[in-house]
Parts: sequence; structure tokens; C-alpha cells
Amino acid sequence: MAGKTIAIIEDDDDVRDFLKFVLGQAGYSPQLYARSQEVVKVMPYDPPDLVIMDVHMPGIDGWGLLKIVKADDKLKNVPVIMYSGASSDSNYAVEALRLGADDFIRKPFERDILLARIEALLRRLNWQQDVLGGKDLRSGPILVKTGEHRAWISNAEVRLAPMEFELLVCLLENQGKVLTRGYLQNYVWKDSAPSPGRTVDKHIENLRKKMGEAAALIRTIHGVGYRFDLKDSVR
Repeated sequence: MAGKTIAIIEDDDDVRDFLKFVLGQAGYSPQLYARSQEVVKVMPYDPPDLVIMDVHMPGIDGWGLLKIVKADDKLKNVPVIMYSGASSDSNYAVEALRLGADDFIRKPFERDILLARIEALLRRLNWQQDVLGGKDLRSGPILVKTGEHRAWISNAEVRLAPMEFELLVCLLENQGKVLTRGYLQNYVWKDSAPSPGRTVDKHIENLRKKMGEAAALIRTIHGVGYRFDLKDSVR
């Protein structure tokens, strides 16, 4: 993964310098932003391979910036890791995933965990581009072009975060099969997966919200996981 560009969005000089040092030592190319406004003006013209940012920042906070990033056509597919040291960070983790972030880390960081999470997200992105490149998946009202990281439902394009996209691909490739939460988690996050179950459930919830009536095709199998099946007809 050496040479990949990682944007660090952090207003605290010490934390930003620490992240710059850690990522630089690991062979990444840090891209530094001290203010959210800089991100809005500059990043769309120089998209990074991954973004890591704090929730708490002056001006546009992390939540607002995440929404802006995910709404930008040039940035929407860039994986995002958010972090916070707030005492309510368990709720923050849920909110980050709900808004389209791909991972959430508690501050202060453990260097090895941070690097493992980054490596895993970049590995997923490379796998998606290299292995699934150019593959079209169709089922009922759904069309997915894996090489372009684009999805359509009833001929209307929907914007999916990277983890939501990979979950949909996994479900489409295993139509009619009951997939456990563990299987889905391993498929998407592999060895870097955060806490079991809840992360999968939250991303499935986000995916369903974006699918409209077609969300009925993803059936919850209580106590087990999920199944995608056209027999679970759209209501």
C-alpha cells in the first residue's frame, strides 16, 4: 500500500503531526488539512485514496464534512475513517456509520490498530477494483457495475458508500442464500473487522434506506443474518 495518499483532517497541530509521522513511517503520503473549509475548496481537485478525520473541528464539523464528501461525485467513493475522544464515542461510532463513514476509531489511537484499519480499507478498495473490475450484476430492479462502483435501482442511480456497495455485491452474488453476519463481515472487512454484528447491521440499515421499496429484497433472518431473494417481492 506504499505511496497511497491519505488525507488527514485535524485542527490540532500535535495530533495532525503525530498522524503525519505514523503514516509517513508506514510508507503513505499524508495530505494535511487543518480546516474543513480547505477540504471543501481543495480536495475535489486532488482526491486522496483514503480520508481520516476528527469529529470535532471548528467551522464545519466532522459530521457536516462527511456529508459534503459523500455528496461530491469525485469524493463519494473515497473510504473515510472518523475518530473522536469524546466520552459518548459509542454513539458517535453509530452516527459515523449511519452517515456513510467506513470505520470509526476511538482516540487516543493505538498505532498498530490504526494502520491495520487503514490497510484493510485500502485492500478492500484494491480488491474491488482489480477482482471485480468490469463486472455487471443484475437482479430484478437492481443493476450494479462493480468496475465503476455504481448502482441503479429501477433505473435511478443511488449513491452508496464503499462498505454499503460491497455488502450489496455480496448479497447479489449469493442470491437466495442466508448469509451470516460473520460471513458478511469477513467478506467486507476481513481481518480488520470492528465489533461483530452491529457494524454489519448499521451498514445494512443504511443500504436499505437508499434502496427504497427494493429494500424488501434484503430479508433479515433473525438470529442469523440476511438473505437477498427476488422471492421476497418488492411491496
